[in-house]
Amino acid sequence: GCCIIQGLLPSYLAELDFSLGFGGFSGTLFGLGAGLGAFGTSFLIRRVPVIRCLTLEILIGIPVLVCYLLLAGYAAAAVLVPFAGLLVGAGFPQLVVLARTAPGKLALGARMGMIVGGSWGIAGIALLLAGVIGKYFMLRSAMFLAPAAFAGAFCMLLILGRRGKRTSAVVATRRGISS
Repeated sequence: GCCIIQGLLPSYLAELDFSLGFGGFSGTLFGLGAGLGAFGTSFLIRRVPVIRCLTLEILIGIPVLVCYLLLAGYAAAAVLVPFAGLLVGAGFPQLVVLARTAPGKLALGARMGMIVGGSWGIAGIALLLAGVIGKYFMLRSAMFLAPAAFAGAFCMLLILGRRGKRTSAVVATRRGISS
């Protein structure tokens, strides 16, 4: 989702009769929001479990991003871009935290490689698909793939959260701890 927004936002805003510079500035605001969100949530995840934090960020961020995309024809909508980035774009560093704390037999380097490499691999493929959709349909429809990607991430987080509860319950049962 972040790759689609930052890669296609300047062209999308140019289609809406804004300068390419304004589109680049808007993409930068999204990235700055994501960076600030990652920094801010690094303190939050000490108190709130990572999956719960990510789920909440994406749940709130998707409507902000959709609202921005719907209002992108107005220059004042650029105020929403950093907030969207802050909410939906802050999750990548938190995935590294999940890799560090994930149970399993894989080494930390292998887990981080899977998360980082897998994320960038999927992002690259998604950006290519969004470009094809933008070429043959409309760039606007390609931009709405970003909220769809975040909705997919939200669904995966729900599955991970449930699996984590089941895994912790099994481990507690094996250790003789009742809930």
